[in-house]
Amino acid sequence: MMNRANFLDQKLSKHINRYWFVWFSVLYGMFVGLPFLAPWLMEIGAVIPGKIIFSVYSFFATSCQNAPSSCSAKRACTRLLKSNIAGS
Repeated sequence: MMNRANFLDQKLSKHINRYWFVWFSVLYGMFVGLPFLAPWLMEIGAVIPGKIIFSVYSFFATSCQNAPSSCSAKRACTRLLKSNIAGS
């Protein structure tokens, strides 16, 4: 006879196998969509939720190698623009 823990494990496994793409899509959609929602929330007056979203995503921006402050392409473009301005 099957015990209760084994039954729940099988039920959870079946649920994950059946709906994994739905869960992935929802979580990925939230990850991608929330940064667009934050400025709108702040604009309509919901400042605290907007700031929470910005603070969560600022962690990813500062830990990313392509952050604007460390981006070599930005530095190269800035040098190019400065040389063009100085040269003209």
